[in-house]
Amino acid sequence: MHDSPIKILLFEDDPGDFALLREYIAEDKSANIKLENVQRLADGLELLSRGKFDIILADLSLPDSHGFKTFEKINTIWPEIPIIVLTGNDDDDLAGQAVKAGAQDYLVKGQFEHQLLIRSIRHALERHRLLSELKAARIAERLLAHRDTLTGLPNRQLFYDRLRQSILHAQRYKHFFAILFLDFDGFKSINDTLGHSMGDSLLKMASERLKECLRQSDTVARWGGDEFTLILNRISHDQDAIKVAYKILDAISQPFLIDEHELSITTSIGISLYPADAEDVEDLVKKADTAMYRAKKSGKNSFRCYDSSMDINYLEHVTRVNSLKKAIEDDELEAFYQPQINLNTKAITGVEAFVRWRHPQRGLIPPAKFMPLAEETGLILQVDEWMLRNSCAQNKRWQQEGLPAIRVSVNLSGRMFREEKFPEILSQILVETGLDAKYLVLEITETDAMRDVERTVVRLKKFKQIGVQIALHQFGTGASSLSCLKRLPKDMLKIDRSFVKGLAKNEEDRTITNGIMALAHSLDLKVIAEGVETKEQMSFLLKPGCDEVQGYFISRPVSAAELTELLKSGWRMNAEMQEPTVVDLENDEIAA
Repeated sequence: MHDSPIKILLFEDDPGDFALLREYIAEDKSANIKLENVQRLADGLELLSRGKFDIILADLSLPDSHGFKTFEKINTIWPEIPIIVLTGNDDDDLAGQAVKAGAQDYLVKGQFEHQLLIRSIRHALERHRLLSELKAARIAERLLAHRDTLTGLPNRQLFYDRLRQSILHAQRYKHFFAILFLDFDGFKSINDTLGHSMGDSLLKMASERLKECLRQSDTVARWGGDEFTLILNRISHDQDAIKVAYKILDAISQPFLIDEHELSITTSIGISLYPADAEDVEDLVKKADTAMYRAKKSGKNSFRCYDSSMDINYLEHVTRVNSLKKAIEDDELEAFYQPQINLNTKAITGVEAFVRWRHPQRGLIPPAKFMPLAEETGLILQVDEWMLRNSCAQNKRWQQEGLPAIRVSVNLSGRMFREEKFPEILSQILVETGLDAKYLVLEITETDAMRDVERTVVRLKKFKQIGVQIALHQFGTGASSLSCLKRLPKDMLKIDRSFVKGLAKNEEDRTITNGIMALAHSLDLKVIAEGVETKEQMSFLLKPGCDEVQGYFISRPVSAAELTELLKSGWRMNAEMQEPTVVDLENDEIAA
């Protein structure tokens, strides 16, 4: 049955029964069994303490112990060893009681031969193995339920359990303790640019550094994402927590070397104290989180201890986040469209879509007031998807009304551009709205495109397979090389407004703009200048080289209804157009 012998310990005080069992075992040549016998319970327990046995055969009636107590004593001390009970004809009830308590089997003396004995041993060993594996699996399952699968640290549930224990212990012994709430600064950009695998490796290494900053009696848990929570037990005063915070700031700020990449992040830490700041679980965590939020707002890579004045700012932040979520759910977002003019025909050939928030009480809110919050909270993905679906649907409606077919351009956030499911989302939106893909332009910043050129090329090829057009906007502000630029699938370059702004007076801006136009045409790309605000800028761009323009000189972003009227009127730019008298760049175009 095994390469090594099966070691059996027999509790039997009758020499005749022992001799018979030994004879049965010897008869089976295939069974590699080593049998040892003791006549007293005490002798058997002593032998078990000095050596390993695979299985126990036990007559429950011994000189120093009798009945179920014999089984109970053996099983309590050595529960990991399977037991087969030997019983006389009048002990069936006792044997059944032992099986219910954990015995693997029982044999009635005088009613079995060697085959039944060997089979019972085999089955007892196998059943015990299976039960042991099941027990280990259940223990592992319970551990996993309380552990973070990536880092192995306690998860939020276990953290709360330990926090409750810390409160009870502090109440009993009149101790203080601290809660630290950590959020890594710059982690999202690493996750977005280098991928989740690299981000996971970074989190595991960072969690090890956090553990090294703590004592055995403390707890560090992964709260979720790149957030961690710590319990510092038995501290004398707040300076003890502050010392640990400084230690963590230093540990996390050291570079991480992962797959030949040297990565750098920092952390923001919030501290709350028991019982000074709060006396219950939820409040302690909430106030540490509030202090962490203040540390982030104060410049990151720092810590803050909670004080009551922070609650107002934190409440305002939560209120703003909830309001933005509600705005998306209640369809309070609205798309505005800025015309793009072909400089040859002077007609509208495209529009760029910009989002606004039509608040029930505050009126029309420009993106500068809410898009940073959307980026910070991840709601930008929902905003981007809403903009794409709404803009495609609107363009299809214009076509169905018999208006000239034009392109609609939508800016993609860096986060949406890197979203793995975005190609599927894009395809679904085009199917749902019925818009031909060639009438949709995805605008991607030069900076986002150049963060990981290899992945960008793969992603842009997927977009081109779908059939949409690609525009690199804010062009000239990034750090792209010509060799990288040449590899990117694209249809047009947009000259950034920072260069257009200086065209009337700045020779360097004129030189750069001319260079961008020459480069684009050499790559057979369309050139669009954005942010055109004055007649002087327009005069420069009317020279050969620029294909299209957009900006306040032509029109500010307007509602879908206003743009519909422009298209219906067959509007064209003419030479008599004057620059606008009021340009509210801060709240409109720049913010867009």
